Amino acid sequence: MAETPTAEPTKAKTVSFTVAECSEFHNMGEFHENIATVKEAMEIFEKIPPERMSAIPAIGIRVADKENPEQVTEMDVIVGNHIDLQLLEYIPEIAENKAAQFAIAEMLHAIPDATIYGEVPEEIQKKVLVIESKEKQTAQLKEITDKLEQGVQDVFQSDSYKELLSVIVELAEYLETTTGYLLNGEIRCDLDEGEKEMLELMSMLKNSAIKKVALEQVRVLTIWN
Repeated sequence: MAETPTAEPTKAKTVSFTVAECSEFHNMGEFHENIATVKEAMEIFEKIPPERMSAIPAIGIRVADKENPEQVTEMDVIVGNHIDLQLLEYIPEIAENKAAQFAIAEMLHAIPDATIYGEVPEEIQKKVLVIESKEKQTAQLKEITDKLEQGVQDVFQSDSYKELLSVIVELAEYLETTTGYLLNGEIRCDLDEGEKEMLELMSMLKNSAIKKVALEQVRVLTIWN
């Protein structure tokens, strides 16, 4: 009986990036390798002084075998002000690698106005849409949290909140305790529902004389309890 051939396990790959001052000859001018992220590569790329560039700079993508790092496949993707994908279909080690696809999508998203040479594969187009969607969601979430933060600040800065704080400070003095004790809500253990309601009503009192009488009443009730 013939044995069924087993599929060869996929070897683990690592994806990193390079930045070269000269895209044609990487050994001319600055050359950076083993860069971990597209963002970091873009930052290095943008810092190359234009006045001393000996040629067109480039950002490359490199795929290496984890167990045998010397087995490397790489290609320049960003070259000057354009994105070059003309060779991608001939380099399956990069074209079929999910992490590499996402990295190329990040580059396309980072410079949307760049001229593109070659075709953008469908899988990479989908990943560009995913990145755009996540960015939109992040922006929406930030807008919501900013509004919430502003709302909290508005409450803390409002006259009603300042009035409540002044009541809590005075009540702390009358009950011979600390403001922090009251602010932590622990006073609720000593007050019944009627007294809690009275405390809330006191926060709305504007007349200091009436407020003083009310505070004294809370003190008396607390002592008798």
